[in-house]
Formats: sequence, structure tokens, C-alpha cells
Amino acid sequence: MDRAVVVLAVLITCVTAAFAVVALVDPARIAPGAHGPAAHDLALMFAARSLALGVAVVVALVLDPRSATCLVLLGAAATAQLVDVAIGLRRRVPGQVVGPAVAVLVYLGALWWFVRS
Repeated sequence: MDRAVVVLAVLITCVTAAFAVVALVDPARIAPGAHGPAAHDLALMFAARSLALGVAVVVALVLDPRSATCLVLLGAAATAQLVDVAIGLRRRVPGQVVGPAVAVLVYLGALWWFVRS
């Protein structure tokens, strides 16, 4: 079961990283109405966070999913996605709520699994 939890968490991490890359290429695809230099700068900031955190989470999951470092990173990833859910709710964009909410559930589920077992 550990392997399935790791694979699921790695997959959701890759999906969130892919959205960061999409935001870099075309910010309006992620945030409707986002155009211009400010939107591009925000996309860069989003990608920097998402890609760096994503790489750290994947490496930690692969090396030792029960390590304190991995557990902290899973918590940080869940928190970041929870903030994305709040932003999506505020903007009333369902697509910005559902995906991050699924990621929150996966990260918190993985955190719970590795702490309890």
C-alpha cells in the first residue's frame, strides 16, 4: 500500500507542476482574464513555488516517505494547495477549486498514511 500512496502523491505533484508550466506559457489559461506583464510575473512566482516544492516532495517521497522531511513537505504542499482552493473560491472559478482540493486530500491522506503506519 505504501507504494500506491507514493505513486498517487507523486502523480498529483506532477499534475500541479504541469499547471505551473501551463501558467508560464499562457497565464490566462490558468487565471481567466490574466494578461500582460503583471500576469506573467505572477505566473513566474506561482511556477517557482510549485516547481521547487514539487521537486522536493517527489524526491522526499521516493527517498523515504516516512521521514520527518517528507512529512513536513507533504504538509507544506497541502497548505499551498489549500491556499489555492481559497483563491479559487474567492474568484468563483470552479476549476481553481476542484483540482487543488483533490491535491489537498491526496497530500493529507498520504501524510496520515505515513504517520499512522
